[in-house]
Amino acid sequence: MDLTNLQMELAFPKITAKAPVSASFAEQLAATIAVHKAKFTSGRIGLDLDGRGQPATVFYFDKAGKTLASSAFDSRLILKNTQKFGINLHDLTGLGRQLDAANICYRPYELYGQAGASKGVDFDDLISAASYAHLIAFRPTSH
Repeated sequence: MDLTNLQMELAFPKITAKAPVSASFAEQLAATIAVHKAKFTSGRIGLDLDGRGQPATVFYFDKAGKTLASSAFDSRLILKNTQKFGINLHDLTGLGRQLDAANICYRPYELYGQAGASKGVDFDDLISAASYAHLIAFRPTSH
């Protein structure tokens, strides 16, 4: 082999076909990627903060802890996604306790003046409103 060919071999090594990735490895990789470690987690709901230390992103998990979706920290989106994925809103109670213990403002009246009153979510109010709406929706009608 002359020097030119040797240089070419070193610069451009032969590409050999690799064995296909096994299905179980691919599934494990996908599962690892799908699991998100939110800063705060309660049940099947997680929450991350923005750079100012305020609630920003809500994560919705399946029963195995895999991330199903995420949304902005907004009561309408939280309600929509918890209903969509069958997540109990009472998971927010534990999330609220964690945020309170960490002195994180998340209720509208706590964020007023910081991010605006429309940016907060009162978990207790959201749970109560959803429970009330559920009772009204399934109230038997009288004839």
